[in-house]
Amino acid sequence: MFSEKEEILLHNYFDNLLSKDEQTEFEDCLLDNIDLAMELGKLKNLQRNLNNLPSNFNPPDVVIENIINSLLNQNLANKNIDSKQSKQNAKLTQEKKKIKRKLRPKTKYRLKQAALISVIVFFIVALVLGYFLIVKNSKTTPWKINNTNLEATQTNNNTSTEKLEENSIFETKEGDNFLILIENSGTMNLYGRSKIKVLVGTKSLNSISYYFGNLNFNPDLNNKLFEVNYNQIQMQSINSNFLISSNAENPLVKILSNFIFLKSGGVEFKIPSNHSFYFVADNSISIPTNNNSSEEFIKLISSYSLTKNDVLLSKIIKSATKQESFTLFFMLNQVTPEYRELIIEKLKQIVPLPSSIAKESILFLEHSSLNIWWEQIYISTI
Repeated sequence: MFSEKEEILLHNYFDNLLSKDEQTEFEDCLLDNIDLAMELGKLKNLQRNLNNLPSNFNPPDVVIENIINSLLNQNLANKNIDSKQSKQNAKLTQEKKKIKRKLRPKTKYRLKQAALISVIVFFIVALVLGYFLIVKNSKTTPWKINNTNLEATQTNNNTSTEKLEENSIFETKEGDNFLILIENSGTMNLYGRSKIKVLVGTKSLNSISYYFGNLNFNPDLNNKLFEVNYNQIQMQSINSNFLISSNAENPLVKILSNFIFLKSGGVEFKIPSNHSFYFVADNSISIPTNNNSSEEFIKLISSYSLTKNDVLLSKIIKSATKQESFTLFFMLNQVTPEYRELIIEKLKQIVPLPSSIAKESILFLEHSSLNIWWEQIYISTI
């Protein structure tokens, strides 16, 4: 095919409107453009056919008569349509006039007043409902603290009760055991030497900063979102029961039900139940492992985390089973593209890629494709 500019030049050349230099340049162009040359040939062929037509051709009288009759009938039909349309328009105009005559000035005024009142009432109701929803979701709810220490219950039948508000810091000592009741969200058990700070306490979001210690969060059915912030790591739970323990050098997180969302270094993860990981000092987490994985596999993961040795990585991929699916899935964005492809092939043996996902999208770590495959693996393996 040829461009619009070339088409204009073609017609100007055919009509002898180009200068000699332009003609020469266009003829050179024809040598390289077969489609353009063929189009020029078609135009010249058409011109020859037109020149060969007889100049004294007269159509038969019957043809002329048929054309005239057709034009007359069409004109008559158009007049009938215009007449009907005019009558309909006149009828509508009369009906509108009748309606207008029926509406008195007082009636018009009352209708306007009613419409204005309806709009005002609707606006007020919408404003009240919006305010109610905002206040309901953002209203600070107190966190009640029950001291469940054995010594306290022995000396006093009524256990001591306190309240935590936003920006409150709560710290416990060795041997302490406190149960914090979070209204419409769940319970949080702090035991041993622990420290937290309440950041947000509302019906839609409850959030804390975790410093150290032992924490067990158990959600209620009404829980919207519970969030734990540790350094620059953000952990969110909608309906997950999880445990944080600081017996080791780094805090250990165990997901006991459902799954949690994790944001670390601008990357988001979803880690399902029956998996554990550590908060690492450099604002990241260790590679999550299944609680039922063998000690040998967990040692491989620990050694690889320290050394990043490719030999260990190959062993991990080769020895991983169905229960290590999410460990491999987590490692996709931590390895080179070569090993990423090996992990994908291994995971495909466990849970095939959904038909809506291309392998390349996983290789390039496209967020939406990763989420779809994660859900597929979750359904198949949990």
